[in-house]
Amino acid sequence: MNFFDYFYEISAISRPSGDCKAIADYLCAFAEKHSLKYQRDNMDSVIIFKPATEGYEDKPAFMLQGHTDMVCCTEEGVDWDFSKGIKVLSDGEWLTADGTTLGADNGIAVAYMMAILADDTIPHPALECVFTSDEETGLYGADAIDLSDCKAKYLINLDSEEEGIITAGCCGGLTMNISFNGEKEYVPGDVYKLTMSGFRGGHSGVNIDNFVEVRYNAIITAVHPLKLACETPSYRLVSMNGGEKDNAIARNMSIVLCGGDFEKVREAAELVTPGIKEIEKDAVVTVEKISDEGAYAFSREFTDTIIGYFNGIPNGVLDRIPDEPGLPPSISDNFGVVTTEGDTVNATVSFRAYDDSYRDRYSEKVAEESRKCGAEVTVKGKYPGWERAAVSPLRDKMCQIWNEMTGEEMKVQRIHAGLECGVLIAKKPELDAVSIGPEMSGVHTPDEKLSVASANRCYDFICEVLKSI
Repeated sequence: MNFFDYFYEISAISRPSGDCKAIADYLCAFAEKHSLKYQRDNMDSVIIFKPATEGYEDKPAFMLQGHTDMVCCTEEGVDWDFSKGIKVLSDGEWLTADGTTLGADNGIAVAYMMAILADDTIPHPALECVFTSDEETGLYGADAIDLSDCKAKYLINLDSEEEGIITAGCCGGLTMNISFNGEKEYVPGDVYKLTMSGFRGGHSGVNIDNFVEVRYNAIITAVHPLKLACETPSYRLVSMNGGEKDNAIARNMSIVLCGGDFEKVREAAELVTPGIKEIEKDAVVTVEKISDEGAYAFSREFTDTIIGYFNGIPNGVLDRIPDEPGLPPSISDNFGVVTTEGDTVNATVSFRAYDDSYRDRYSEKVAEESRKCGAEVTVKGKYPGWERAAVSPLRDKMCQIWNEMTGEEMKVQRIHAGLECGVLIAKKPELDAVSIGPEMSGVHTPDEKLSVASANRCYDFICEVLKSI
């Protein structure tokens, strides 16, 4: 079987973040079938070991690593049961999914490692293939995994998304849950809903940089017309719900209101729509009455607090390193999900920064502003950044091999996203680490796609590195 065969197999397995049992079962069965030593922990992370091939016994051990979970998002109007896995489509040039995220982030890494482990014709040093769980929600699998049986000197993380680029540094991050508790009472009058949908969304690290390409967050954008609607608004908030995942830029948002001046809200939405569509060309903005029988709604004071909060809270790129032009942002945040459950409005925001202390200071500022508005704040999923090593024999050797294979220079960069390298290096400081991957786009959205040709070239490159290191 080639790696695409394995990719199709794992795509049929349910593997959302938070539930990686099925994919771990599959990997353990694979290891047993191929008589390979393996270990599995209570987070459903798996390590599979393969001895060195003849002539490579004295070479330093090599760790390949990727995560098994995926971000599960659907297109607007698509109702898909992710317990059935993913329906993969191919036009010969690209792999995509049918109305959902593809899961090439990071299923391609799983497929690569399985193909290498199963192929006895590839020369290589001793291999330690590390399949971590729950990366997308906070790098929890990497944080919990026990590497005490691993002897690797080199680490190739397979969670990057641009061919011809070695990633040699990344952000640390954390996720913050913010909860506003109010009380609802019955309010007579018209009930109407403001909806924004059709935004592109995207990865909250890779696609957050507005110097590269501006993308609007539907959660933040949707509250703007409500501030414009009236100087002294009398509408009352019933609910607000938007976004899908903490680490994805929100593509949709709906706000239900009761009472007040429906026409002024509609006019304000019409006013902002042309500006939105300049950036989000497929955006749809609507204001529609859904009832004239009233609804249970929050107080006027609570409504003002919530609308004011989302109009004023920082979202997106927060700061840059001024003396390093061309580099990605130094810190950002992303309001990924907002939900209303009974008398509580919940928001989830993720922070990314190259400097962990910088991240903590900025996130605490947002926490302070949230508490001033009466919110309860909890922090989870904090993970360290990965600082670029001044010296890396692995990086140098891989750049050389890439040049020999393609005639092109390999670019070395750091990215404004979180990778597990920093967590794994904290456990094994002697690791010489890089991250690579094939060409992908639209990750964390239903537009996710994987280049077939690039995936093949990247696999060949990995095999050549194992042979030549």
